[in-house]
Amino acid sequence: LLKLSQASLGQTAAGQLVNLLSNDLQRFDTASNFLHYIWIMPLQAVIAFYVMYRSVGIAALAGMIAMALEALPLQGYMSKVQGALRFKIAHLTDHRVKLMSEIVSGIRVIKMYAWEKSFEKVVELARKKEIDIITKTSYIRGFSLSLMVFTERLALYLTLVAFVLIGNRLTSDVVFSMAQLFNSVQLYMCIYYPHGLANFAEAKVSIKRVEEFLLMEENGTRAVLNSTTIGDNPGEIKAEKATASWSLYPVSDTLTDIHLDIVPGTLCCVVGNVGAGKTSLLQMLLRELPLNCGKVDIDGVISYASQEPWLFVSSVRDNILFGRSYEKNRYDEIVRVCALERDFEQFPHGDKTLVEERGVSLSGGQRARINLARAVYAKADIYLLDDPLSAVDTHVGKHLFEECIKKYLNNKTRILVTHQLQFLKQADIIIIMNNVSSFYFLDEIFSRRTLPTMMKLDLKRVQKKLKRALSQLLFYAEYYRYGAGIIVLLSLVFLLIIAQLASNAADLWVTYWTNMDEQKHNLTDSFLVDDDFTLSSGNASEIETDDSMLYTLENSTEPMMFNDSFIFGDMNMEPNEFIGSRDFYIIVYTVFIVASMILTPARSLLFYKIFMNASKGLHNKMFSNVLRAPMRFFDVNPSGRILNRFSNDMGVIDELLPRATLDALQVFLVMSGILMIVFIVSPWMIAPAALLGLLFYYLRVVYLKSAQDVKRLEGVNANELWVPYHPQRRGNKESYLSIEHRYFRIYLPHYMGCRQLEPRMRKKMVINEFDSLQDQHTSTWYTYIACSEIFGFWLDVISTIFLALVTFQFLVFKGENFLSGNVGLVISQSLVLTGMLQIGVRQTAEVASNMTSVERVLQYTKLERESYEHQPTKNLEKDWAHFAKLTYKNPERNWPQSGKVTFKNTYLKYSLDSEPVLKNLNIEIKAGEKVELKSVISSLDQQVCEGGTNLSAGQRQLMCLARAIVRNNKILVMDEATANVDPQLNTIMDSDKVLVMDSGQAVEFSHPHLLLHKPEGFFSKMVKQTGVTMETILRKVAREDYERKCLLNDK
Repeated sequence: LLKLSQASLGQTAAGQLVNLLSNDLQRFDTASNFLHYIWIMPLQAVIAFYVMYRSVGIAALAGMIAMALEALPLQGYMSKVQGALRFKIAHLTDHRVKLMSEIVSGIRVIKMYAWEKSFEKVVELARKKEIDIITKTSYIRGFSLSLMVFTERLALYLTLVAFVLIGNRLTSDVVFSMAQLFNSVQLYMCIYYPHGLANFAEAKVSIKRVEEFLLMEENGTRAVLNSTTIGDNPGEIKAEKATASWSLYPVSDTLTDIHLDIVPGTLCCVVGNVGAGKTSLLQMLLRELPLNCGKVDIDGVISYASQEPWLFVSSVRDNILFGRSYEKNRYDEIVRVCALERDFEQFPHGDKTLVEERGVSLSGGQRARINLARAVYAKADIYLLDDPLSAVDTHVGKHLFEECIKKYLNNKTRILVTHQLQFLKQADIIIIMNNVSSFYFLDEIFSRRTLPTMMKLDLKRVQKKLKRALSQLLFYAEYYRYGAGIIVLLSLVFLLIIAQLASNAADLWVTYWTNMDEQKHNLTDSFLVDDDFTLSSGNASEIETDDSMLYTLENSTEPMMFNDSFIFGDMNMEPNEFIGSRDFYIIVYTVFIVASMILTPARSLLFYKIFMNASKGLHNKMFSNVLRAPMRFFDVNPSGRILNRFSNDMGVIDELLPRATLDALQVFLVMSGILMIVFIVSPWMIAPAALLGLLFYYLRVVYLKSAQDVKRLEGVNANELWVPYHPQRRGNKESYLSIEHRYFRIYLPHYMGCRQLEPRMRKKMVINEFDSLQDQHTSTWYTYIACSEIFGFWLDVISTIFLALVTFQFLVFKGENFLSGNVGLVISQSLVLTGMLQIGVRQTAEVASNMTSVERVLQYTKLERESYEHQPTKNLEKDWAHFAKLTYKNPERNWPQSGKVTFKNTYLKYSLDSEPVLKNLNIEIKAGEKVELKSVISSLDQQVCEGGTNLSAGQRQLMCLARAIVRNNKILVMDEATANVDPQLNTIMDSDKVLVMDSGQAVEFSHPHLLLHKPEGFFSKMVKQTGVTMETILRKVAREDYERKCLLNDK
């Protein structure tokens, strides 16, 4: 990232990079967990087959072949298909998120042209292509999971049937030893091995995508073309016909025909409208913006202070020194001129106070001054200062300008980008950027009267959090409502239960078969050879029989009857009871296996069908509401937060949530079946099982709390690793995108600030810092894994205790005459419980975590929508009730005849509870202006990148204008781009009241005019710092506003 050229950054969409960092890199973490099972599985299968062969002979081959066919060619093919589909999903998701990013960025234009339906169709088409591929992947994943569920039983079925058909008799040791061996083989062959193949395929796709990113153009020879260092006169800057652009083959250059001649010791101020190229000029001097032609000569070392401060987690002193040696006298002087002395006194540990993540513990002004101090501390000949005064108060800004920029850096070359025009009179040279640079001295500036046109107001931004609309239980129900109706959901529940009962019935039936076969064998062996013999039964009674009874026992086709229950209980045989034939047992066993093979995939497919429907419904509803939400919604919510709903949250809902939920349901059903079997055989196990359940619950609570804390710490450390990024950066306009996804928070200003420090020091410091942070992250990640493993160990301990109790109870209560088949069934099922506990806890936690994405998406489905009805809506406030009396009718088709627009005494506001943004507007707009486009755009078939990043601000405006003109409308509405000017005193002088804060306390609170009557007041001193001329203007504005409001109050 540190080496990427600006052209490469411009070619990378924000959504694509977010997807790359969050999803693709995560594949490497998951791939390593199962990768080794690709070679472990064959070895384990060979060993297991050898043990099976020693036990059941050639019959073991039937089950192993079935399992191998399912695991190797079938699972391998499905993994390959899933890998190919995953590659398509990644590109389709990138495309959809890119569309959403452009829609959110241009939502004002979309609403102005009423293009909601058109863009809705575009996104619906992109979403349909994406969800179709995701649905196919989900069905394949569901079928693969179904294979994992019934493959073990199918293999056991084939082995036991083959074993019986070749003339052998079923015994408990054969049946349940085979069951455990197949369970072990299935775990590796049908679960771990397919996971390894799938993760390997997905990691391979991720490697290819990362490779494409790593092979993008880096800063190379083009970045320094015709840019040299003079070496004779440190601090001198010369530019002759310099033309620069962000891309190699631009439609129009970013900077054109730049001429500079700055001698050492000059203070040069750069001003201009937003997007005029002020920051691009500094980028060119930093050699970040490549030259296309012309020449730039720079003599000396450059130090740079970015507009957005870049701080790292360390002490304040370390942030200022940035790896340089500590010189106390020089350091103290820089702290003084940068107005940090008072801040250091307030810090708990002075300049050794720890700067938290992204400097959140510091105010904006403190971050800006620390950032400036770091640039000043660097021993340089040229200082490039990108609006360092914007985030500080007026009196602090005056101190910084006079003490730091004017005095301390007096003998250095200083290029200062600023919006504070009161300092321009003290500059030696002023550069006005307006598409191309203009190079002026002071007398030329004021004779041309250019400065007044740059004065702009900054509207307040009110941040407002979305309220939680649904409770914890309601949003679960709301989510499933999007998937299907109540009848379909009940059908799914019924299918889940029936499928699990079919699987359990197969286990119970083979147990019953084993018990009958063993009982038949025992009865047959107990007959005497002579005519009269005695049979010892469970109650020690003697039963007389003859050869006819032996014939009956061997040939009866009806099942043996028990005195207590179908399969469990005491075994009190009567001589006239008989056992079913071998074919009967095989047919019933086959029915249960076939039912399980049909019901299990059907259950999974219906499950994924419902969840895919829910995903479709949620996305469409959310997108429709967002697209038709009032503009206030987009004003108070950052674009990154909105995009996060359509990228990360929808990704979780599409893929992760269904998988985790199905796994959790499967584990719950299996564990319920196991416990039910154990409790039926041994009712006295309920009490110890309840105690172990309480212990398990306690461990789960402790684990979740500890794991969440460690995970949070790991997230903080991981957050430090990712340098901020956003591809759109033009002129002074620094867009940023905040993506709340896993551990990533991406901010452009920090990343750009890091890139534009001194190259050698930057590379060394950033690499060292990254290595240190990587070590910290690895340590916390290892702690998280260790915490999970320890919890898994204690779950195994609980499972082992439960298994021991189940096993030893058959020895303690041997007088109960347990059937050997029942004993084997209970013990084998209890062994399965060991792995089920860990999977169940992790999957339930995963479901709870993923449902937060559903909650956030559901909040967006409840957004207020704009009304498109002709009649006013009924939920207007009482003070707007008179609008209901108005009648609305569609205008004639040829209306209006002319493009004239007149505002008479117009008041407009964004919402019912907000103040008017237009007050008593009286203007008239006439048509007739013409804009020449041909001189700017050379080709109409040129590709426009995301956000128009390959165009300058002027080109983007002209393209929007052309788009409006080709509609041939009578009325054309244009919203000119306004500057995000930092708060200045002239913007608040007509306020009702001003709240003055100092050291976290409210020191003054009143109307500006009243505050200015306090000569020693804080606010009055701040106004005096602006200078005599500006002070007079500000006092006049405050006085006139105060008098006007008093007059209104009197009326």
